[in-house]
Amino acid sequence: MRVAALAAALLLAFSALACAEPSKSLTIPIVKQQYPGYPPVRLANVRVLSLGDRKVDFPLLFDTGSAGVTIDCNLVLPWELCAPDGIKIEQELISDSIRVTTRRIVAQYGTYDEYGNLAYARMSLGDAAHNVTTSEMPVLIRYKKVRRQTGEVVGGPLWPRGIVGVSPLGTLAGGLLHSPMDYMDPPEGLARGFYLTPLGEVWVTCMHEFDECPSVDALHIGIDAETKAQFEMVPLGASRSEHYIGFVDACLYWYGRQSCVPTLYDTGNSTIAIAGPPPEGADMALPISTKVTLVGPNKTKWEFPTLYVPEVEFAPNSDINLIGIRYFETNGLLFDLELGQIGFRIER
Repeated sequence: MRVAALAAALLLAFSALACAEPSKSLTIPIVKQQYPGYPPVRLANVRVLSLGDRKVDFPLLFDTGSAGVTIDCNLVLPWELCAPDGIKIEQELISDSIRVTTRRIVAQYGTYDEYGNLAYARMSLGDAAHNVTTSEMPVLIRYKKVRRQTGEVVGGPLWPRGIVGVSPLGTLAGGLLHSPMDYMDPPEGLARGFYLTPLGEVWVTCMHEFDECPSVDALHIGIDAETKAQFEMVPLGASRSEHYIGFVDACLYWYGRQSCVPTLYDTGNSTIAIAGPPPEGADMALPISTKVTLVGPNKTKWEFPTLYVPEVEFAPNSDINLIGIRYFETNGLLFDLELGQIGFRIER
């Protein structure tokens, strides 16, 4: 009888395992913002709920084109410590489980630099229903933003209050800042990595301060085999600099012309940028209703007409193409962090 009972128990256990639900990716909403005015400036953001034990609950720019997190001092530290000339500490400080060091660092982006102090803390992203918390990771707590060419200090409500740079390659600030994805564990049974599903083509003008910007469940942490099979996968290109990271070979075609150079798929860029100056006699941006074709790795093809000026523009001082937010409205992107691969899914 004991043997029969044991066999029955084992059978029930195996049956339960067979019926167990497979692990699902963790979903994080992307907050969509369009600035007032024309041409439209459209940004994808991810809400930071907390840093350490400090409640933040504010969206920061979600950027697949950089690696590392920066966040305004006033969002995470007592106001009396924050000033345009630096964070007012003389020795390492622990505030709300945020370890703020005295080491000043600079994170360089396309046209401007961010100055701040190196800090370490856990970070929670998402919303009340869908969120994920990293292990302790490095963060730049910034006290000013400066245009590189002019030295002008910039800011105001239309500038992001920080950046969540998730590029799987490269670093910022001399190797001190890394992607927060390096500090996240996927659900059991899923591969390390993340993917983006389409953001949608409808945008509304809104301000984060009034908590009025819409969101879409588009960022997914952890990759299962079935999902990955829906993407065209290629190896990630080598990092060319610590600013522009995670390149692949791709070509942009328009008016019988082409630009085939290393290409970055960049949620942090509101436009599509073609490397180099425009052809002689041409404008700095393509006219409305120009048919543009992007041929990516594995010959994935995406065709679209320009809707406004400048939506596709020339970047005279660049040697790379940047594929900005328009791509992410209708298409998918996947990063397999274990195998060092990037995947593309063209929806339309």
